[in-house]
Amino acid sequence: MSLRLKLLLAFALGELLVLIFFGYIAYDTAKLTNLNNEIGLLTSVAPSIADHATHDLKDGKTWESTLSPDDNNNQEDAIHLFVNDQQGNLVAKPESLALTQVFNQLNEDVAGDSKKRSGSLHANGSTYVWSRAAMPDHNYQLTLLRKSQVSHENIFFKDMGVSLIVAAVIMLWVASWAAMYVSMLIEKLDEQKNILKHRTLHDVLTGLPNRALLNDRLQQIIRMQDRLPMQFAVCFIDLNRFKDVNDTLGHHVGDDLLLEVSKRIKSKLRKDDTVARLGGDEFALILRNIAAENARLIAENILQEIEAPLLVGGHKLFISGSMGIAMFPQHGDNVQVLLKNADVAMYAAKRVGTNLEFYDNNQEVFTRDNLALTHDLREAIDHDQLELYYQPKYDIATQKVVGVEALLRWNHPVIGYIPPLDFIQLAEYSSLIHALSKW
Repeated sequence: MSLRLKLLLAFALGELLVLIFFGYIAYDTAKLTNLNNEIGLLTSVAPSIADHATHDLKDGKTWESTLSPDDNNNQEDAIHLFVNDQQGNLVAKPESLALTQVFNQLNEDVAGDSKKRSGSLHANGSTYVWSRAAMPDHNYQLTLLRKSQVSHENIFFKDMGVSLIVAAVIMLWVASWAAMYVSMLIEKLDEQKNILKHRTLHDVLTGLPNRALLNDRLQQIIRMQDRLPMQFAVCFIDLNRFKDVNDTLGHHVGDDLLLEVSKRIKSKLRKDDTVARLGGDEFALILRNIAAENARLIAENILQEIEAPLLVGGHKLFISGSMGIAMFPQHGDNVQVLLKNADVAMYAAKRVGTNLEFYDNNQEVFTRDNLALTHDLREAIDHDQLELYYQPKYDIATQKVVGVEALLRWNHPVIGYIPPLDFIQLAEYSSLIHALSKW
């Protein structure tokens, strides 16, 4: 059942209950109002009927002829007349036994309140209105008794039926409109929520999963190892000389290039594999349920696809990528270690120029000792612990020095002289290479 239909049913049911509630109040109010009106009407005609009955008696008519019903007596709204003395004893009455019982109940109800001259009572399953008036020149009272219209339950609905149907139709229309409006709001909020969630977990430019979603998927795969063990690969891809494209042709061309590269990578992956953009020109892959050799084949296909000429912004571009691969569980059994080792393997591929490398312990640049040495190198640049050695270039034919090569040496205060091979790589990876070159 759709959300809109659920809301429609809920609103319709709610409004039906409201309609029943207020309909009952309207019915009860109308019933009481009609009853009071009937009592008032009967009270207003009682004195004139009492006068008329008195005149008939003076003219010699009997009680029976005076109180005999007219042609309307068979109708349910006929007025029935009773004559009683001041103590409530009947002097004259209609022949109906049922009406006599109603009159006796009336006397019992008003026995404690002799001043009450009109009202209503419920007897024999019906409601009656009554009124009393004194008969002139007689020590009697005339009681008028009439079956109330409110006893006819269908009268209210006959009068109000059309109004209730109209009200129900209007309320159903309002319910439909409200359900549609609220469902549209909810759907819009859900859509905005999904958009925000998508933006939180996906790259804005390419629409690929971002680092957060990549980490989440890796964690899910690792948690599934107890139930569904599998070998998988984590790959890091970095585009070579991408900065040159941005600096030369502009960032808009660079963005178009990234979009095209992301499409090419996705085209070479299997259905269950994942490609994510980590930022800049860095991409990461998760290759599920795969051995190292098959991972190498997919990686090589991706790199070949990237190297194919690209037509971006009217420019024909040639670009390549470097990829590092870390296998689970050989190269790590948790998310952080796998990502770090794939990153290390990618930089090793850049360094040796092979464009593709699997992780190896020997590729680590930033070991604990190297991190300390990198800190010392920053201090060496700032405190002038570096030295230059000039090696002459000698031309044997002319037996002359034709130039010199400046060689850098680091005179570490504790370790002593350190050759460039041991610290140049640290400078390149720690962004100290620029300060070192400037020195």
